[in-house]
Parts: sequence; C-alpha cells; structure tokens
Amino acid sequence: MKTQAQDFILLKELDTFGEVHIQKQVFTNIAINAISDVKNAQLLDRRGQKELVSKILENDLIIDLSIKVLYGQNVNEITMSVQEKIAQNIEFMTGFKCDCINIKVDGFYFNAQ
Repeated sequence: MKTQAQDFILLKELDTFGEVHIQKQVFTNIAINAISDVKNAQLLDRRGQKELVSKILENDLIIDLSIKVLYGQNVNEITMSVQEKIAQNIEFMTGFKCDCINIKVDGFYFNAQ
C-alpha cells in the first residue's frame, strides 16, 4: 500500500481544547532560517526557488535540501552542523523531532574578497 503525503503534522492529540496540527511549510521556513545561521553553508537557490522540501509521511517529518559549502571547508562538519541546527530549531520551536534531514551538497561557493 502506497503512503500518502500529508500537508500537516499532528502535534497534539485531541484533548479538552482540541488538536494541534502544523503545516509542512512551517517546517520548511524554520529550516531555511536555520541554514542561514550556519557559517560556511548556503541553501541552493535555482531561479528564485529554494532547494528545500519538507515531507510528512505517516506523521514523520522528512526534510530534503541542497546546499553549497564554502570552498576549503570540511563538507562533513558543515553538513552535520546544518542537520543539527535544523533539528534543534524545529524541536525548540514546535516540540516536534524531525525524523530525517537529507542533505545534498551540490557544489561550492567562493568568498569574494
């Protein structure tokens, strides 16, 4: 059976006050802002489109993104920093733990001095 993608994550089950759902675009925006806080990494931008997609499958959050790393920096360290920053920001702002953050390094950028 094929799993359908969802637009919302159920954050809080029905209680006295109701349920809380968060739209996947909220997670996308948090991730975009988190990347801007990581030194030596840039979110890939193609023709005005950010290369970052949030997916929700069976209430699991999956984030796929493409970045460029500053030339001369350690790619493993930078990608780990990006994953950690996104996960921390999402958990801090929503209380939800991201299940998977997939990063594709699509190249390098150079500092203009």
